[in-house]
Amino acid sequence: MKIIEEESATSYSIRAVLPASIVAGKGRKESDTTEYRVRDRDIIIVEDEKALKEILFELFDSMGNRVYVFESGDEALAEFKKGKANIVISDYGTKGMTGIELLTRVKELDENAVTVLLSGWMIKDLKAYRNVVDLYLPKPFKLDVLIKEISKVLIGSTR
Repeated sequence: MKIIEEESATSYSIRAVLPASIVAGKGRKESDTTEYRVRDRDIIIVEDEKALKEILFELFDSMGNRVYVFESGDEALAEFKKGKANIVISDYGTKGMTGIELLTRVKELDENAVTVLLSGWMIKDLKAYRNVVDLYLPKPFKLDVLIKEISKVLIGSTR
């Protein structure tokens, strides 16, 4: 992956150039015949790190998903209540509420929603949230691992 940052007096932009192996599923080991993709989904991403937010948007958008990005758990929850998302990916430290609080509310509204928690912090008693968090990934993580693990959750359910 290549990250290109451009800054001027009036704007700042980040562009992520993703490897074809992540987007197109190329470059897998011969023994891995499973194709892991997350496609044609409505995905809410809650992240305050600008670079990671952009990378996740580009990744899921390039796979043909509809992606909604927020910095606040409250904004994300309001969007989720509109019934537009079936996957919610949240950082632990979000504005307004923690990622676990957000994902708990999401599961209360739709127990079939796929919930993903990302965190750079050590989270104690994560097992207590196994009915709330479908997938937990500590930061930093590899994008192909994120896609593979979300795919496994989707394959293992009727979502």
